[in-house]
Amino acid sequence: MSPTISSRVIPSCKAMGKDTGGNRKTSRRLKPIVNKDARRISVKHKLEVMTNFTKLDIDWYRLDFYENICLNLLQAGYQRTYSELFQLVEMDKHRRIDSGLDSATSTTVPLSKQIGKLQAMLKFMIDAENANATQNYDEMYKKYLATANFFRAQKDDQWLVRHFLYKCNHTANKAVCVMNFLSTKKANAEEKIQSPTFGQLQETANRRLTESSYHIVKFDSDTGKYSDALRGANILYHELKRSPPYLVPPEDPALESDDSWFTTAPSMISVVCEQIVNCLLRRADEADNKQNDEYLQLLLTAESLANESENQNLVGDCAHRMGQFYGMNGDMNAAYEHAEKYYRLSKNLDKTHRLKSCRAMAELHEKMGDLHQARYYLTELEGVASEWGDPRIAAEVNMLLANFHVTQSKELAEACESAKNGFRWALRTENQELTNRLRLWCGIADGRLIEETFLTTVLCARTDPTAMVSLLKWRDARIPMRKINEEDFHRITKCTFLERKDRLGKQRLSTLNSTS
Repeated sequence: MSPTISSRVIPSCKAMGKDTGGNRKTSRRLKPIVNKDARRISVKHKLEVMTNFTKLDIDWYRLDFYENICLNLLQAGYQRTYSELFQLVEMDKHRRIDSGLDSATSTTVPLSKQIGKLQAMLKFMIDAENANATQNYDEMYKKYLATANFFRAQKDDQWLVRHFLYKCNHTANKAVCVMNFLSTKKANAEEKIQSPTFGQLQETANRRLTESSYHIVKFDSDTGKYSDALRGANILYHELKRSPPYLVPPEDPALESDDSWFTTAPSMISVVCEQIVNCLLRRADEADNKQNDEYLQLLLTAESLANESENQNLVGDCAHRMGQFYGMNGDMNAAYEHAEKYYRLSKNLDKTHRLKSCRAMAELHEKMGDLHQARYYLTELEGVASEWGDPRIAAEVNMLLANFHVTQSKELAEACESAKNGFRWALRTENQELTNRLRLWCGIADGRLIEETFLTTVLCARTDPTAMVSLLKWRDARIPMRKINEEDFHRITKCTFLERKDRLGKQRLSTLNSTS
């Protein structure tokens, strides 16, 4: 048999050295393998490792992080943690769907993909489940509170803060129920519970329940849910009236062991009163009708709780709104009483309260027609604003002064000065709207001042050379006209009026003679 001829053509040595164009090419030669034995050993080792893979090892590379930790939790027996983690991931999915594609929530990374947060959260949740297994409800409460505190920093994780705060409340409720059940069988309870005593555990459970309610109220207030915060704060206030005095708990449970917390923490009932007052004042500011009895009753309730909290800032805010209410309803005596109370309190408060109190007193005296006292408080208001150094506030105060001098006191020179000072402050704010308003007031004050000076100067210019020169200088070079006081005006114009009177008398006499 003849050998089988392959279809592959083996080129000659000459053909290998040249390309189709006849140019010589460099031949491709095989290079020796460096460290051949070492590479062979490495490949062999990898093959041995791969052949020893278990199903768990394969799943670890096949599944993502969230699926792997779910498997690990189930294998380790943490069914409660697994169920809660699965519930949170599903809540996150539904939350993202409900928010819509155009919302900022839909653009955030899903919780199941945030490995760092999952690892930190799992540590707290596993510790909480271990504490639950030993019926250590106080430790379980602390772990849930620590989890909520961990998520406070991120704005997108506030729903997780709310979830774990309610877990704290649920745990505290469970602990109270257990203690109440054991209290009916106190003999058995004291046998089971050696240290600490049963009474201490019961007191701790009741305190934790109150603290969890406080954390929820504060969180609702901080996140803008004022209706929920007011509802919860009212319930908590009545509970605190019947319970022992408690201190405001820290957001981080680890700080409870710090001695400084016991010395600096305020009373919880006073802080709850402050929360209620803040919510009531916000509701008062949003009210459509601020002159009816319902609005007054709301302010009276806020004032009573503010006095109970001993927070002078809130007491001053309530007095300020009470003064405004009575002023709008025409009861000037009651309005003055509350405004003066706020003014006295503001001397020991910050500059914001001093500004508001001085302005309230000035407006009240202006309504009562006492321009001297109104000017006094406006001058004090200007001093406080200048001392503060805020350009926007200083500009607005000077605009208020310019308005007062133009419309009330008629002191036009001071109106011009206040308007110009306000304009200089407004330029520093880089607020175009405020700058334009102050520019307008500068024009109004200058115009009124020129109007007053111009009329007297024109009347005096016919007979007084100084007034004529002042008028000409103003016309040619816009040099400010010299203001003529009342005595000079009467002295200069008296001769002119007498001459005109005599001339009119002579004309009348000549007319009578001609007719006769």
